[in-house]
Amino acid sequence: MRKKYGIALEVSGKLGMFARPETGSDGCSYPIPPASACLGIIQSVCRVRGAEITVVAVGVCSEPRLVPYSLNSNSAIRKQDTINSGDMCQKRVTVLENPTFQILAYVVTDASKGHERYTHINHAHSLQEQFNRRLKDGQNFTPVCLGWKEFIASYVGVPKSPVLKNYHNYIGTFTHGDYHSDSYYQGLDVQPIQNAKISNGVFCFTNDEVKVDNVLQFADPAQYNM
Repeated sequence: MRKKYGIALEVSGKLGMFARPETGSDGCSYPIPPASACLGIIQSVCRVRGAEITVVAVGVCSEPRLVPYSLNSNSAIRKQDTINSGDMCQKRVTVLENPTFQILAYVVTDASKGHERYTHINHAHSLQEQFNRRLKDGQNFTPVCLGWKEFIASYVGVPKSPVLKNYHNYIGTFTHGDYHSDSYYQGLDVQPIQNAKISNGVFCFTNDEVKVDNVLQFADPAQYNM
């Protein structure tokens, strides 16, 4: 059995947008980031080739509040005369205001993704060590965003805000996807989750046991080498 190495972080910002695909061009955000967005946030802090990340759970630390947001767009939905003149149109969407989340995940070594010169290295442990050091030092691999690139996170660090244990919600259809294990370039394998339940401020993507003791954490930290 491959050893698992747990990682946890908190991320917050002024605005966030995790678009629900069924809302079309007038997009509306999910109340929490899907697994693919969580993976992007983690890899913005640190990435190690040969380390496979599985997002376990998301904790809600601030009451999700949806607000209207407008932006200029050169989307194909523009009128033909607007496209011909090269002008942009104004697009209205609904985004999250002041979102704060905790993300819990674990890492395992996937030898098939690592270079043959480094087969002796424990890539998962390496990512965990680098990730925790970068969180402590405030370093990122790329700017951490809350969905859209223009929504830069204002805080990325160790979990400190309490999870809202009194927050409960249902998401009718929640997209859940991960990169194919055989190739990064084959894109996302999206599996919709029906009636996804956020209970006690936490949504779990896997069957791993988690608990909330002010912050989101694994029920058995030793199992994940934390």
